[in-house]
Amino acid sequence: MGAPLNPFRRVRTSLDILAPGIVQNHITVGASWTLVGGTGLSGSVTYAPPTIVDGSNSVSAPFGGCEANIHLSEVLVTLPVGWHL
Repeated sequence: MGAPLNPFRRVRTSLDILAPGIVQNHITVGASWTLVGGTGLSGSVTYAPPTIVDGSNSVSAPFGGCEANIHLSEVLVTLPVGWHL
């Protein structure tokens, strides 16, 4: 996309395809509760909307000479349980 906030250059997409950490924005909601007996319960949901980086000369000619376009969106849910000692 070429956005100035994107930390990944378009020429590096061939390497970044292994771990495309290109999220720019996310929304997180969470809460914690203490239950009877000192047990703690927490939960959260995180959503990262899709981000796309289109490659430009990302794969050199000896390796096929094509573009590596990457995209990523995420949903993360956590439900940890804890005990107060």
